[in-house]
Amino acid sequence: TTASYSIPTTQSGHAGTYRCVVTNPAGSVASNGAVLTVITPPSITSQPANVVLVGSNTTATFSVTVTPGYGTTLSYRWQKNGVDIGGATSATYTITDANSTHVGTYTCVVTNAGGAIVTSSTATLSFFSGTVIESFGNTSLLYNSQGYYLGGLSTPLTYGGTHLSPNSFLNYTVLAVEKVGGEYRALWKTPNGYWIERVGLNGSHKSFGPTFGVAQLRDQEETFKQDFNNDGVIGVMPVITGQPEHALGVTGGAVHTLKVVALDGSSYQWQKNGVDISGATSATYSISGFGLDDEGVYRCVISSSAGSVKSGQVYRFLKLAAGAVTTSSEDFSSVDRNATRWGTQDFLWGAGRLIQSGTNLLYYTQGVPANNNDATRGWHVQALPYSQDWAVQVDVNLPALSMGTNSALTLNLGIVSSDDPKNHASMALERRREDANATMHFFGHMGLSDKTVLDANGSTTSTNATVRLRWDAAAQTLYYEYDANGSAALRDPASPHYTDFSGFASKVLNAGDSDWKMNASSSFLVSLGGFSHGLNIAQSDGVSFDNFKIAALPKITTHPLPQTVGLDGNATF
Repeated sequence: TTASYSIPTTQSGHAGTYRCVVTNPAGSVASNGAVLTVITPPSITSQPANVVLVGSNTTATFSVTVTPGYGTTLSYRWQKNGVDIGGATSATYTITDANSTHVGTYTCVVTNAGGAIVTSSTATLSFFSGTVIESFGNTSLLYNSQGYYLGGLSTPLTYGGTHLSPNSFLNYTVLAVEKVGGEYRALWKTPNGYWIERVGLNGSHKSFGPTFGVAQLRDQEETFKQDFNNDGVIGVMPVITGQPEHALGVTGGAVHTLKVVALDGSSYQWQKNGVDISGATSATYSISGFGLDDEGVYRCVISSSAGSVKSGQVYRFLKLAAGAVTTSSEDFSSVDRNATRWGTQDFLWGAGRLIQSGTNLLYYTQGVPANNNDATRGWHVQALPYSQDWAVQVDVNLPALSMGTNSALTLNLGIVSSDDPKNHASMALERRREDANATMHFFGHMGLSDKTVLDANGSTTSTNATVRLRWDAAAQTLYYEYDANGSAALRDPASPHYTDFSGFASKVLNAGDSDWKMNASSSFLVSLGGFSHGLNIAQSDGVSFDNFKIAALPKITTHPLPQTVGLDGNATF
């Protein structure tokens, strides 16, 4: 109520506009408004924390979080032991390659737009003076005179509320620790071996596991991310103890499951024709309603932290109905694959591929060839009966390509047992180079399971030939035949005159070492396939099949009888 007004201790609430109203007997008048601005200092909402560098860690970071209080801009000055640090003018200050000269106390002085200043609390930088037992994986294990710590000095390892130290238990030592999910796992060495302790994130003991020996110590490498047995590998390579069954014919519409058994595998990935199958990531892979699209070559890749291993490649065929032989042929004149005749899936391994082009079925390699590359296409019109004579043939063109040492290229006509596709046979034209020169061969093969029972070779100079497999049901004999002139496309495969073909080899089935265990209701699946080793094959190289044919062979039911007639007599056969 006087001509002056004083506010001895201004606060933010005093800010505003002030006026004085002056009154006498004649009336009153108000002064102009005077604005009082109160400059509020910055407020530090997150103080810098102490930093203790452990082991190989040499990076220290201090930071503050500040609200301006007045205005919107802030300036920062970091200080060490009360002295400004040149260039340290942001909310965060980082020291890289820290050493003993950086040990000290650190503060941050913050100024707002009104010139108000606030200083952070003090944070210290120090180096851990105890022992670092390990600092692998996602945590550390250390101890000093007070005892063990998990992950940092803020988490002491306790047992029954007592801070554990190396002297807490005689001859008991913590070797490693790792954070696993919502707890720590600590590996102890005990007088009788080793055990795993489960510890809460607050460092309190939860339970001990069973004791195990040094032979099982390597099984813990993946958990603790350390090489305990000093073999240069963290973890254990998976070991496959049970392979998926090698080759099977599967009934259409059936549920089929592939399975692999492995030790020390942490992940699984099934592949078909060398490509990962989405979602097939367990030790088993089930196919519901097996069909054309499910044919192919399967394998499983089993992995651990030490690496991965691959199961054997296994083939899955769709079983076909057997009946009387249907005379049929394919000249590959269409560039579009006929799924009714050849299915929808090739059997692929490595870089081997098949494609129809022009009037041929071409074999080539795609991408970087592996040591062994293979592509096979199966005939899907029918399975050939065991109880009827038949012949199947195809023209093969194998140009004299340049080849390096230990390389090979093969075009083959093959059959497998519908009941057990591990029993197989093939007739092929092959070009191979094992030493100075490449040579051409006709090659006949038969295998039961993984055992070879026939490997027949015959030299040739032909690069365009016809290969044939002929079945004599009564004799239960498979004949391997060829025409080196490559003119088989002009012949009828049902012709009883076999002189156009050269007999190359033969094998009796269901006897001795070639017992396919087939019966009158059994049948054969037919395929065409290319194989290469150590070669890049382009489509333009013309490695190809053409004029594929299947026919029932004539069956003589009445043979001519010998006759004796006189001169001018009549003889009829």
